[in-house]
Amino acid sequence: MNKYSDLLKVNISTDADIYILSYKLNKFLEKNNLINPAISLVARELATNILKYGTRGFIEVTYDGELLVITADDMGKNNVELSGKGLGIGLDVVKNNCDKLEITKKREGGSTVKATFLIKFLINKDNRNKFSVSIGVASKPHYLESKSGDICVYKKVDDRYFIFVADILGHGERAYETAVYIKAHIERLRETAAIQEILAELISLPGISRGFAGFIGYISHDRIEYINIGNIRIWIITPSSISKLIETPGIIGKTPLPLKTYTEHITSNYFSIIACTDGIKRQFTPTRQMYWIWDLNPHNIANKIINDFGIKEDDSTVLVAKGGSAY
Repeated sequence: MNKYSDLLKVNISTDADIYILSYKLNKFLEKNNLINPAISLVARELATNILKYGTRGFIEVTYDGELLVITADDMGKNNVELSGKGLGIGLDVVKNNCDKLEITKKREGGSTVKATFLIKFLINKDNRNKFSVSIGVASKPHYLESKSGDICVYKKVDDRYFIFVADILGHGERAYETAVYIKAHIERLRETAAIQEILAELISLPGISRGFAGFIGYISHDRIEYINIGNIRIWIITPSSISKLIETPGIIGKTPLPLKTYTEHITSNYFSIIACTDGIKRQFTPTRQMYWIWDLNPHNIANKIINDFGIKEDDSTVLVAKGGSAY
């Protein structure tokens, strides 16, 4: 009798099958409350190797609550070497991201590769004590300026995470001075301040001659409460969905109150949040084909978006938060 409690198998013969694998694997991982991004990375690398070294094959994923095993079986046309540099970059990635790697050449041709993950704990959706978020930020000023008018502030507040992202109108020294002033005020706010209270204080700050677009939000284990005024774009990405948060038209300091606070529920144990100021090209929209969003850490994701999609004629800032239960 097969000891595994759950199994996924996907045949691999074309590039399209890799996309099918990614979709089905995300569903499989979410169903089993697994949040290790390395699992998706390893499965994709093994599927890519099937096409590179074989004519066709399959990926099988088994999970018994303690061990998750990814098996790649190919009908080889050019067998993978079993040691040293012959592993190739794909299997080097696999080797570095799993707990155990086994490679077997088949007598009839082809290879079988098994990557094993030790699942150290199961994720409990109600376990708030293990909820955590990792955040990375990248920012670049207008190419003719040395300072940016964008702001990012983030901190842990009890069992939530506070995030503030703002884009001061214009750029250069005056925008930077306003940004420094607002950032200092945000950092001095009492930690239990409500979103509407923070917004009201920002609007009433003396000495601000420039309005700004701004996002104010609190992230908890199952939701994000926020207000987003202006042109800052924000997405919540889970293994099963990509949702864009609501943008309220206007400018903080120019748009009259009251403004609505929104709540977006997070139904997955693992999620990513990406926030971009308008210095990022509108053509940037997260998709499931952007595997690096899952594979890279928050700081490297933010830098990649800045480098690939930043507009040099404007200040550009990206904040990336990755987290969930036991992240």
